[in-house]
Amino acid sequence: MAGTIWEFFGFHAEDASGARRDAVEKSLCPVTGEVCEKTFNDGTISGVCSIKPVTSPPVICCPIRLYAEKYKVLKDVAFKAFGETLALIPGRLWPLVQAQSHSTTVYKLQEAFNNVTLPEENVYRDAILKALRSVEP
Repeated sequence: MAGTIWEFFGFHAEDASGARRDAVEKSLCPVTGEVCEKTFNDGTISGVCSIKPVTSPPVICCPIRLYAEKYKVLKDVAFKAFGETLALIPGRLWPLVQAQSHSTTVYKLQEAFNNVTLPEENVYRDAILKALRSVEP
């Protein structure tokens, strides 16, 4: 998909203001007010918030932007798609054990976890166990 950078560190790509130059120089995320977390493979900070495809309106490409204001963008999409009767529950607050046992995500995670041996007191091991079992490891 061809397109152009629409928003860079929270400013329109063609903005030449001092505020934009300052944000770019400091690599500041407009949502968190901290250094942008998105990097290229070589470690260079991306700073791209949205892109403009050739034939459609600008599109958010920053996950931080989607999570801002307590998931406002994702809630808006969920409400439009499913109505306001369903709650949007952040994944970090919903243990995988509550997911349907036939869930592809749960199955794949359990399958991957069963095929690896992590040492005791491993932070990843403990987090995965907690998510799968909804209990402290």
